[in-house]
Formats: sequence, C-alpha cells, structure tokens
Amino acid sequence: MSFSATFRQGMEDLGAGMLVKNRSLLRFCEDTAGYHTDTEGIGLKGMEDRGLAWVLLGWALAVYERPAYGAEITVETKVRQTNRVHCWRDFSLYGGDGKLLAEAASRWIVVRTEDHAVVPIPESVARVFPEEPGGGLAGWRARRLDDPGPPEAELSAEIRRSRTDMLGHLHNLEYLSLAEDMLPETAGDPGLIEALTIRFKNEVRAGDSVRCLLSSCAGAPRVDIMGPEGLSATVCFGREI
Repeated sequence: MSFSATFRQGMEDLGAGMLVKNRSLLRFCEDTAGYHTDTEGIGLKGMEDRGLAWVLLGWALAVYERPAYGAEITVETKVRQTNRVHCWRDFSLYGGDGKLLAEAASRWIVVRTEDHAVVPIPESVARVFPEEPGGGLAGWRARRLDDPGPPEAELSAEIRRSRTDMLGHLHNLEYLSLAEDMLPETAGDPGLIEALTIRFKNEVRAGDSVRCLLSSCAGAPRVDIMGPEGLSATVCFGREI
C-alpha cells in the first residue's frame, strides 16, 4: 500500500543554481514515511504510546533530474520488506509533470524509548503494510564496506543541541551536513552530488565530540564520522547499485 505527499521547497532547500539539495530531498522522504505510518497509528505518536520509536539505519539516494526552485515534488513511498528486526522502505520522487526525478531507499529498526535497546518489530506493526518489492534502488541493502584507507583530511566538531532529534540523537541528516563540509571546494556544491549512501551505527548525542575522516570509496569521496563509541556513520558519495 503506497502513500504519497507533495512538497514545495523553501529558500533553505536550495543550493547553487537554485537547485534543491540532497538533504532536502531526503527530508521530504523522511517526512513522507512519517505521514504514511501516522495514517495507520504506528507513526511518531502511535509508537511513543507503545514505548517504542523508529530509528533509521541507512539511506541511499540517486538523483536523475535535479528539481529547481518553484518545483512541486511528490514523494511516493512503500514498504519493500519487513523481517524480524529490519524494515526496508523505498521512495520515488516525481515532478509536477509526473516525471521521475529521484529515488531513495532506507532501512529502519525499532527501539525502546526507555533505554534505546533494539527490539523485534511487533507483529502488529509489521503486518500493517503489505510488502511491495521493486523500484530502482530495490537492490540496496547497505552492504558492508571495506575498511577505509588513510584519511586525506580530518575535522573535529562538537555536537550542539540544535542538531539533535526527539530522542536526543544527532539527527540523521546532520551526518550528511558534516560529511558535505569535508569535501573540497573543487567538488562544487556538495549538496548537489547525484548519488549518495549513509550508514548509521552508533549514536551521537549533544555535547559529544566527533571526528570526520575523509577518504575514498570506489573512487568517490567517503566520510567516516567517529563518535565516543567508535564509528557513528559513514557517508559515501556515489552510486552503489
């Protein structure tokens, strides 16, 4: 059972050439997923009432035609697969003329809000959305990456409260912003790179310090973000599938 929502971007969503940035495209996807789960009572409020919360483990994004200022963007989402612990959700982004602009994929888990421990996805939650395989990024499952080579650059930052989400974690899209800051100016606008993936591992909270390490992944830029518990997230710029 697919679900769709339509967005109009604001000035903060725009990069060079008045084109919509990747961070905003992923935010539109995240919001659409939230709206979809809300319709069946298993969104933010419904899960909170159960003492649970959805947590994102990974993103993949491929942009085929970059939307520009003034464009109307419709995001369609569906659940690809749910197993005991993971839920894979896919997205298709369309322009006002119905043309496919981009696709995204995501992987989710459920945690207890009390202690943030990972728990099995309740059957009452898993059975809400029928599985709908397919989609341009349907093969993406966040495969394990090889260890990075020696870093080409390093940057340290302290996480402020303004960057955290409702669980007190560094918000998932803030990792993308940290990674974009690591790219050289010769790369152009980092928010307009045509494809990327993000993998999340250990949480980072307000007041924590992180180290961002720039290396390469299959010839494309890769940024590993290290927190107090080791690797927190890896952002790879470039397509994997």
